[in-house]
Amino acid sequence: MVSLIEMDQGSQEESSNSLLKIRGGKAFENEKYSVGMLEIPPTGIKYPEVTATDEVLFLIFVVTSAEKDQLGVKIGQMAEEKRLGAGAMFVVPNENMYSLKNYSQTHTVKLTFILVKQDEERPL
Repeated sequence: MVSLIEMDQGSQEESSNSLLKIRGGKAFENEKYSVGMLEIPPTGIKYPEVTATDEVLFLIFVVTSAEKDQLGVKIGQMAEEKRLGAGAMFVVPNENMYSLKNYSQTHTVKLTFILVKQDEERPL
């Protein structure tokens, strides 16, 4: 079982509204990868974040629950936003900015993530 906690996204104005706070948590972690869940409430936003760490190789997201085309995904600073729904999967390579937005007015978006870590014996 995963215990989801509210995630601090910095000082963005909307992040102060507890109804819009995203929740997430890791279910499993070892030296090669982490697995967890993320929930974005109706009209919620996961503000831009960069995957640039020495530890991350890439991040895989699987959309487990969402209305059709109601999850907005943007990967990279200049990228066009894509609209996804349940069953979709996407990858965020290391050193890329990404953001997520739930366009639904009524349904929470649920995602499973797999954070694949760099192999210390075979760095990028």
